[in-house]
Amino acid sequence: MGHFMRYTTLAVSIVALLGCKKPNGASTSGSAAVTPSGSAGSAVVAGSASAPFDDKLELPNQPARAADEQARVDGVASALRTALTQARAAKTSTDVCKLFDPLDKAVAKLMQINAPDGVDPQVFSSQRSAVFQLFDGASAWCDTPENVTVETLQGLLSDLRGQLVALIGMGASTTAPGKPTADEAMTAAKAWLAAVAANDADKLAAAVDVPYWQSGTALGKSADCRDKLAAASATDLTKIRTCLAADTPLIELIPSASELQEIAPKDLHEALKSYQQAIGDAAPTHRFIQVELEGDYHLVLVIAVHRANGKVAADFVVGELVT
Repeated sequence: MGHFMRYTTLAVSIVALLGCKKPNGASTSGSAAVTPSGSAGSAVVAGSASAPFDDKLELPNQPARAADEQARVDGVASALRTALTQARAAKTSTDVCKLFDPLDKAVAKLMQINAPDGVDPQVFSSQRSAVFQLFDGASAWCDTPENVTVETLQGLLSDLRGQLVALIGMGASTTAPGKPTADEAMTAAKAWLAAVAANDADKLAAAVDVPYWQSGTALGKSADCRDKLAAASATDLTKIRTCLAADTPLIELIPSASELQEIAPKDLHEALKSYQQAIGDAAPTHRFIQVELEGDYHLVLVIAVHRANGKVAADFVVGELVT
């Protein structure tokens, strides 16, 4: 199971640290500390209470990466976030084990991530190996799910989260993230337009920062596309991409977008005044790139760009057909 070698030593370590169902039916629970006792094959569990399983994934500040590499990192984060959420509700170890196959496909793509500038490639490779080894050791338990508890698998997913966060944060600036520069915002807006024009899932995932939302008559023909659409993860972008691809006027007019202009909230186009509150609230951390597209139709968009999770990307987009 999985793309990686099984590491016997790691699996033995996990038995010692986290515990699993023993052949005689006794079990230990995920995050409790375990120490060997005097008798062979037994363990003493230090403490019986355990903290509730934390299914949240907060990404660290990240270094600048190529768009394709960042898309792979985002994909792993999205897959792990889904697995953590579903693991919290899991009733049996078999339920948790079903989460490892889709997560495996995402984790494998970390092999295509290079060490960021300023990070020793060997150190980066070592940390990446720690992620692979932990994942492989965890997924190995699922060969015999009846021999491992839900709590143990939840604990392993938590450990994987910690190792992944450490990996993707390597090389990040220690400076608190701030509003992007004007040039960065303009580049991000152009990347969003290019992703929409190409109807490319990877490019769109790289051009936005999830959670992401969009709204307006310029962004979809059907009513369910024109209403506010939100994506909590990269997986949720499928509906958004479908709506954008179906909006023929937008796709046809993007090549005519010769002039993009950064605006202040007070200079928002009249057709977008209904979004004044959202744009005003975002002003301290965002820059706003307004795009007017004209041909058989007249569309106006504002791409709200911010810096988060180590990248500069569209946080939300609003657009209306000008009457």
